Amino acid sequence: MENKIFRSIKKATAVLACSAIVAGSGIIGGSALSANAASKLQYAVNWAVGIANDNTHGYSQTNRNGNPDYDCSSLVISALRQAGIDVGNASYTGNMKSEFMAHGFTWIPISNISGTSDLKVGDVLFYRSGSSGHTEMYIGNGKNVGAHSDYDGKKGDSSGREINTQNFSFWKWQGVLRYNDPTGGDYYPKCGSQYNSIVDALNSIGVDSSFANRQKIAAANSISNYTGTPAQNTQMLNLLKQGKLKKPGSGTIDEFYPKCGSQYNSIVDALNSIGVDSSFANRKKIAAANSISNYSGTAAQNTQMLNLLKQGKLKKA
Repeated sequence: MENKIFRSIKKATAVLACSAIVAGSGIIGGSALSANAASKLQYAVNWAVGIANDNTHGYSQTNRNGNPDYDCSSLVISALRQAGIDVGNASYTGNMKSEFMAHGFTWIPISNISGTSDLKVGDVLFYRSGSSGHTEMYIGNGKNVGAHSDYDGKKGDSSGREINTQNFSFWKWQGVLRYNDPTGGDYYPKCGSQYNSIVDALNSIGVDSSFANRQKIAAANSISNYTGTPAQNTQMLNLLKQGKLKKPGSGTIDEFYPKCGSQYNSIVDALNSIGVDSSFANRKKIAAANSISNYSGTAAQNTQMLNLLKQGKLKKA
């Protein structure tokens, strides 16, 4: 919390809230979230809860960019960026609202929120007055996650309260910033059939048509060594007209499980902490997805999976 002290108690079971996206499904100020937006926001929530559960990360306004600590705004901004959500040049609560709203977020005044039924997973709770501000992220099931205060002046979180989850309250929140992902999905929307230029076609749907961005789009669509030749541009244009032109970065958000806390010595406990089925049958599937063959639950196999999970490199089954 920026210039504020916000006290709460970490709930050990709160991490399970991030495993479901059913809570907070009310629709305010627009239509329901696209599946792609919901997936990204769930990833952001899982990442933030993972940081909260890892007590090597605490609160700091000096070392606030994960080195190793965060403050309230850097935690939320980092979570969204980790999920591939563009938040522009947002860097603190002083410019978050304007930057978020310029990049696909809608502002919902707190007067329009009657309770948690009006909140969605990934909603950004926001307060700013003068030079003071605070922000957190709603994670579902009546809880939010946030960075609150440096209680001991040390790196990390010795108390478990500096970054944690807590029950939602209206506190001083002025409103909610909600991500809409207006284009939605892994593919760009179709352009009109009249276009003969990929530049004009991309411009028509509000997409950056610069050469640098076209290179990224080409790579996402397996068009290698893009130099802007007529053949390459025609290939992209035809895909766009069919609604089959992939966005850069699509399909990669949910490949890995979020990190677990560094304190875990058991793969079962670590998986449970991030809301993942820890049964032997599911661990066997996860092992196979991570090239751990003939999984039988040996100590070596479990340690291998646990180490990958702690690094955020454990692939989903």
